[in-house]
Amino acid sequence: MGKISGYSFSLLLFLWTGVAFSQTDTNSMRTVDARVGFDVSKLALFYLQPERKTLEGSLDMELFPSVYPTVELGVNTIRLKDSLFNYYSDGAYGRIGVDYNLVYPKNAGDKDMFMGGIRFGYARYTDHADSIKIIDNYWGNFNGGSLPSTAMNAEWLELLAGLKTEIFKHFFLGCSLRWRILLSKTKEGLTDPYWIPGYGTGTDKSYFGFNYSIYYAIPVYKRQFKVKAVKKEEK
Repeated sequence: MGKISGYSFSLLLFLWTGVAFSQTDTNSMRTVDARVGFDVSKLALFYLQPERKTLEGSLDMELFPSVYPTVELGVNTIRLKDSLFNYYSDGAYGRIGVDYNLVYPKNAGDKDMFMGGIRFGYARYTDHADSIKIIDNYWGNFNGGSLPSTAMNAEWLELLAGLKTEIFKHFFLGCSLRWRILLSKTKEGLTDPYWIPGYGTGTDKSYFGFNYSIYYAIPVYKRQFKVKAVKKEEK
């Protein structure tokens, strides 16, 4: 009986230590990547809106667990020809902010994200219009007017929600829905800018945008990263 009791106690102790170990956190090595992205949704504009061309890239990295500082840069050109005027615009823009991964990784290699984020955006651009025609049956028509090239800027705040998922090793796809709130813009004369690069329509105080990007992850370094172990129950 003594031996049986000893064996039983040893078995219970083994099972208890196994359960206790399975419920504790373990430290795993996690590779920190710098992700370089390109917004492929802007390429669709080459066909849907050939008068407007935009290129945009981004860079993000997990500086702290689940916290990803992000920089986005882009350029924009518009060549709009209408029966009443020709409009031209050239500009560049940048956004800086941070994304937070709302889903805790399942393991050290899990880089998928369901994220919320915030950005501050700034654009610097010029616009110009010529061949302006004014149709007036009383005073008569006016042809050949122009608006001089003017340097302008705009600032806005951006809130976003989105996803990023690894489709192949080092390659990610991501999309985000963005709500942009205009903080300030330069206004010259009687007109508003037709389009603010990186923001949207120049007459809107807020604007909803969408990004769809492909990313390549470049390994930078490794660090300890706490991953919650999951206990598997056998039936």
